Amino acid sequence: MRDEGRKSRWTTDVRSLGQRTILSFSSFVLCFSSLVSLFFIVPQLSYADQNHSINELITTARQAMDQQNFDQAIQCTQQCIEKYQEQAKTQQVSLNHFPSPEDWSEYQALNDVGMAYFIQGETYIQQGKSEEAAKAFRTVIEQYGYAQWWDPKGWYVKAAEESQYKLEKLGAWSLELGGRSLEMKAKKKKRKIKEIPRLILLDYGKEAVVNYQKYGEFKNVGTAEYQYQTRDPKGLADAVGEGIFPNTKSALEDSEYQRLEEQKKLEGSHWDFVNSDDVVGAFYKWVTVKNEDRGVKLFFTAHILEKAGLLEHAIKAYYAIIVHFPNSVGWTYWNTPWYIGPAAIDKITYLCRSHPELGLVLEGASIRVMNGFDTDVTNDSFITDPGRLMKINVEEVKLRTNALFRPQWEINEAEINQVRGSGKVRLIQLANGHWQLMVGATPFLIKAVAYTPSKVGQSPDSGTLEDWSVADENKNGLIDSPYESWVDTNHNGVQDPDETAVGDFQLLKEMGANCIRIYHHGLVSNKGLLRQLHEKYGIYVMMGDFLGAYTVGSGASWYEGTDYSSETQRQKMLQGVEKMVIEHKDEPYLLIWVLGNENNYGVANNAKKNPEAYYSFANAAAKRIKELDPNHPVAISNGDVLYLDYFGRLCPDIDIYGANAYRGRQGFGVSFWMNVKDSADKPAIITEYGCPAFAKGKSSEWAEKKQAEYHRGCWQDIVANSSGNGVGNALGGVAFEWTDEWWKSYEPKEHDTKQNWAGPFPDGWMHEEWLGMTGQGDGSKSPFLRELRQAYFTYQKEWRQAP
Repeated sequence: MRDEGRKSRWTTDVRSLGQRTILSFSSFVLCFSSLVSLFFIVPQLSYADQNHSINELITTARQAMDQQNFDQAIQCTQQCIEKYQEQAKTQQVSLNHFPSPEDWSEYQALNDVGMAYFIQGETYIQQGKSEEAAKAFRTVIEQYGYAQWWDPKGWYVKAAEESQYKLEKLGAWSLELGGRSLEMKAKKKKRKIKEIPRLILLDYGKEAVVNYQKYGEFKNVGTAEYQYQTRDPKGLADAVGEGIFPNTKSALEDSEYQRLEEQKKLEGSHWDFVNSDDVVGAFYKWVTVKNEDRGVKLFFTAHILEKAGLLEHAIKAYYAIIVHFPNSVGWTYWNTPWYIGPAAIDKITYLCRSHPELGLVLEGASIRVMNGFDTDVTNDSFITDPGRLMKINVEEVKLRTNALFRPQWEINEAEINQVRGSGKVRLIQLANGHWQLMVGATPFLIKAVAYTPSKVGQSPDSGTLEDWSVADENKNGLIDSPYESWVDTNHNGVQDPDETAVGDFQLLKEMGANCIRIYHHGLVSNKGLLRQLHEKYGIYVMMGDFLGAYTVGSGASWYEGTDYSSETQRQKMLQGVEKMVIEHKDEPYLLIWVLGNENNYGVANNAKKNPEAYYSFANAAAKRIKELDPNHPVAISNGDVLYLDYFGRLCPDIDIYGANAYRGRQGFGVSFWMNVKDSADKPAIITEYGCPAFAKGKSSEWAEKKQAEYHRGCWQDIVANSSGNGVGNALGGVAFEWTDEWWKSYEPKEHDTKQNWAGPFPDGWMHEEWLGMTGQGDGSKSPFLRELRQAYFTYQKEWRQAP
């Protein structure tokens, strides 16, 4: 779930690192996922990841503030400031841009002092000392603007930006405007509807579907030596049209480009244009940009065309990447590779599937990145087959598309290749290589929700998060969220006479969910409630153990991190796994076991540094589970596909490859499902995916619509690759999450709208506190009030029509 970070950053924070493009595009590969519903105590902020030393004064100060020992927090931070401030100032003036993560250790003093002042500001806020807090935050902005650190919830923090955000919340600038109150009062303002310019091209190209063989030759198709050699570059440029390689001329001749250039509206970085509503300016900025990887340039050109509604031209641009630049590599914010060619295939597949009226299909295209599951691109090789983009009858496309969303349910015993498991819940692989989860004699497609109904005002960071499975705030003998939540249909924040209690479990049933995902550690203790969930509502449970993620269960401290080579810690974690299995294995609600949660990203553990040790231990845990319970499959919850090759080699006893993945509204793509098939030949579950229902500068209706579109695209991609369709190894997915959790940005009584990390989301940013398919209103009626968002009704349609 995402406190880890995962998920890559998509647009806004994309910058240059040396000669490489840093794409904050958590969506496509190796992003950091959403650990969001972790129920354990961790330090609120750390400025560095496990690769960097941590100043003991800062660590002590943060812990003291968390424990409300404010005097100690101020004392420790002041000692840090006095000790390092001169060195910090020297480092600050030496910089003209933010150092890359690899260089952070060279700016330790700057990061320490910046964080010291920031902690002072937060401490003063908690003490109600607004003026002192504002002064501390302004010091960060004015004197230590290049300080930064890593937040254990999964994103990089730039001290100046975070301080500015805090100041705006305080209303601190009013000090300079006559000493008005520092307390900020939220006022709803009517937004003026801005007319968005429409993109009209000068040159759409002579061919809607380009016949590349007419203009050149495909060589060495299906090998690492693949290339397309152009014989007639002018003819190809005329065929593809404006903005698509190799046509560089049409855009420069376009009067709209000339007008924008003359008015100086194309100044600034091309990355600043990606999320702009001005698709006209964004298009001309990207097609004319220099000194950018050609595959990256073409991908974002296609992305803008897609956003502008020019879908045929966008598909043509995406396909040009496959033809010309299949080996192109971008870089995420976390300095992990993003493979442009496979991403382009996934985009085309999504657009053709979502818009059958175009009459387009892509057949046979494949780009396999050998050795692509680590962060070293020097050992990569690309096996490329560009396939063929074709125009076919629209009705035929519609028939193909409709067939994708009908999973195969009739199982012929003669077609079964293998069976994994001997109990009620088991896996079967058919002769065609497709996988199916069976519950008894019935095929089962997992339609799950991450269920963590955190009450507004509570937080694991302060140790106040309660066990929702026993919470009974009004002392009436009924568990609050599961049985007493009510739907605020008119969004007035009041429980009207016709808005009677319905309960989350009933709402989940009406939504079409057949499963929830939870972890056994500490905060879900009511097994009787889980039995009722299953018996009355027909909903199963995916039961998880963190397996040392965030140090849960290992006995290690947060800053030491779980060490998967430590026999002492391994035994302690195995004991936790054994306890979980013994407690739940005979319960009717149990569907599958889930091990870990993005451990491979290495947050408070060494799985990223020592994947051999981690995946070997995960397999040992699965083996032990099966000794105690041979009747339920075991899954891992990985962060996307990082170290998928290690999983395939070292985890024969884990039945299912699970991944938290946030790749965008197109879903996860053929590349994801094929990677799992090729590397492990196991069935797969998306153990977490989602999208915020907030976008900066947009209405709630707009943002909720985009959230629903994102979820629909992801779910349809899962179904399109389930048994009988596509790659055929998808078992289902876990939508993240049921309701908004307000604690994720550290102020659990406020519904923060801050930008946590960049990614493929409606405004280009993840907003961690807005991931729910239901909202909690203004928080005053939590944990009872529910506002059903459009995504809820999207699933109601998608899930209730699927078996």
